[in-house]
Amino acid sequence: MSFKNNIFFITFILVTSQYWFGLNTNHEIKTNTKKDNDTLGYIIPTTTDTKGLHFQEGFDMDLLLSKLPQVFVAMPAKAAGSTMKRFTSQCTGFRMFGKGVLHDNLLNTDERLKRILLQDIKPPSLIASHLNRGEVLQRLIKHSSTQSLVIYLHREETDRLLAAISTVVANRMCGEKKFNNNAANAATCAIKEGDLVQQIEARNLEIGQSGPRILTCEVYKAIEENQPNMVFVSYKQVGKLQKLLAKYHCPELLDKPAVHANARIDHKTVMITDINGNITQSIDLQEWSSAKRNVLELSLNLKKDVTCQGRTREMERMLFQSDNL
Repeated sequence: MSFKNNIFFITFILVTSQYWFGLNTNHEIKTNTKKDNDTLGYIIPTTTDTKGLHFQEGFDMDLLLSKLPQVFVAMPAKAAGSTMKRFTSQCTGFRMFGKGVLHDNLLNTDERLKRILLQDIKPPSLIASHLNRGEVLQRLIKHSSTQSLVIYLHREETDRLLAAISTVVANRMCGEKKFNNNAANAATCAIKEGDLVQQIEARNLEIGQSGPRILTCEVYKAIEENQPNMVFVSYKQVGKLQKLLAKYHCPELLDKPAVHANARIDHKTVMITDINGNITQSIDLQEWSSAKRNVLELSLNLKKDVTCQGRTREMERMLFQSDNL
């Protein structure tokens, strides 16, 4: 079925330059606040002397992509990043996904950014990358041109954390004998609760590559000061986003199924032990995470470095409520 016969809706937050499409400094723009079959919902931030940066709904993503030829898609760990990197690789022909790939997560390093500048006369018009710190997003915000669009894929942090825990357990702890006595057969992985908590507290790997470490006060300040062309998109909407991106960057993919990178993670077991190390209970990892969900971050002080969380939550309320996500 072709793209023209389908209607795709994405709820997103738009952070945009006041000069987009001839907008003047008074932000005089006629907006269509009604969602219908021909438009996407939109949100435009308004900067005022009294309120500063805040968010408003409304925009047509299709029109946005038709006007801005260069697109950057950025995200924390466990926010559909691998999916978007794989799609981007297929779309542009530049490999941006996979272990050891030179362009993987290229926004995080000067060397990789320079490589795309030197490798070809025409760099890819669509670039996707995980972010490992807020400074990387600040740089992108400050240096993106008026013909560029920054799309930030967002996931609520506690939900993202639980997904990251599952990934770290499955991809690291289950394969190491110091954590799992059955490391040769990770399908039967069982790890001790104490070891798991230590990994979470240390914020290792995907656990620490979080949204709050990226969306800092300094990042929001950079948004306000630089007014980039930027949107916040729910990670749940990447299938729809791929179709919209394909329309302008790789129309040959329009009839292809949406790309999904991460395979299902099999259930793992957490062994709960007493003070002497004796196993007292075994529980499925997903069940363990669900039970601990609302106290994990508090107990382990995981947000001790977080700043401007209130601003992120203001954005989240609009982002998720609008489409009941």
